[in-house]
Amino acid sequence: MINSIIQAVKPRLLDLKFIERYGGVVIPVTEVVESENGRERITFPVSCDIEGKECYERGNYFELAPNDQYRSVAYWEIQGSASRQTPRRGTNYWQYTQRVRFVAWLNLDNLGIVSPCDIIANIILNVINSVEKGVDIVEDTPIQNVSFRFIDQLEKSMDIFRRYTYNEKESLMLYPFDFFALDFDVTWHVRKDCVIEENEYIAIECINE
Repeated sequence: MINSIIQAVKPRLLDLKFIERYGGVVIPVTEVVESENGRERITFPVSCDIEGKECYERGNYFELAPNDQYRSVAYWEIQGSASRQTPRRGTNYWQYTQRVRFVAWLNLDNLGIVSPCDIIANIILNVINSVEKGVDIVEDTPIQNVSFRFIDQLEKSMDIFRRYTYNEKESLMLYPFDFFALDFDVTWHVRKDCVIEENEYIAIECINE
């Protein structure tokens, strides 16, 4: 459900002028690659918004990793599982809560930012403001009354990227680059009488063919 909710806030985040590459919800994927040191395993963020076949054919797996050719990269990570609260007696909905994290990496030169301190603060406030507007109804789902509550801005350190193999990209975390991560608690309702029944499932071609 959280993926549908994050998709619902995508348009307003893309309206923010600093965002170039936006990935929605990502998951860490590990792949074995050839390097100067032989075969090694690397882990990188892969967007749930990109179709598997497109990723496989075009090599887009790495396009959400920091890269000095980009103006910025932004995506969401899921922090833990969703919990369901006991509904009040007489209500016709379930209430869920889940924590998510918004991660952004910025290329200050490509963004034309000379004095970053005040600008970065303004960028963060714009992200929080855009997200906390919430969502009344998530289209094509029984999800409604979505609210985002800002919880915390993480300390700026490489721990933000600890899920991924960024050893060779540490230079992209220093000036003229910057990054931040924001945690939000998301709460939403699902009406019991609006759960959509399943449609027929049709097989698709394997991406490895």
